[in-house]
Amino acid sequence: MKNKIKKLISIPDKIIRILSLPKTLLWNLRIFPISKAIKLPIIINYRTKVDVQKGGIITSGNRVWYGFGGAQGISSNSEMFLIVKKGKIEFKGSAKFAKGTSIRLLEEGKVTFGTKFEAGKNFRILGRDSICFGDSCLIASNVEIRDNDGHFINGEIRKGSIAIGTNCWLGDNCLILKNVNIGDGCVIGTRSMVTSSISKNTIPESSVIAGSPAKILKHNIVWNK
Repeated sequence: MKNKIKKLISIPDKIIRILSLPKTLLWNLRIFPISKAIKLPIIINYRTKVDVQKGGIITSGNRVWYGFGGAQGISSNSEMFLIVKKGKIEFKGSAKFAKGTSIRLLEEGKVTFGTKFEAGKNFRILGRDSICFGDSCLIASNVEIRDNDGHFINGEIRKGSIAIGTNCWLGDNCLILKNVNIGDGCVIGTRSMVTSSISKNTIPESSVIAGSPAKILKHNIVWNK
């Protein structure tokens, strides 16, 4: 019964997009030059808490959708964030982020998204260093990526860059931590925790990685969306 009630009162995506237009226009004008802002390069869900400095987001001209849609049957976080206080987010092409997305960049951190990027519900990034995605990456629901420890340990916050290659697929509930480099065409299994201990160098391309902590299980695989 509760699920039926939730379905009846849920707001269709088309209406959410209309409700999101005022916030979208406001923040596009704050982030981009007027000539670019009026084209609305990034559409932001009205429920998103936004705090982005002028010039904090760079786009290629392709549209970015932030906080819309996602797989049915998976609940989304009620809070969404898009915070870029000192760092930068760069979109090299189109990108789609489902409901529940939160990206927080602190200090001078930078996140780069290749073109045709897709992330499922409750995707989370906490950046202080550098996080880079290649083209055509597919991120399932409840994935978290952080290039730092989040809190001070012995007076410092340890951090290290993360690089995820082209055409990678990250399964549900993955956690990717600092100093990890994943080669092109890799698949990360559900509930995996990928740490720097998996490889001193880049994880070989076309590998299957799974476990907590994750290990390389297969080589020379091919996957398709």
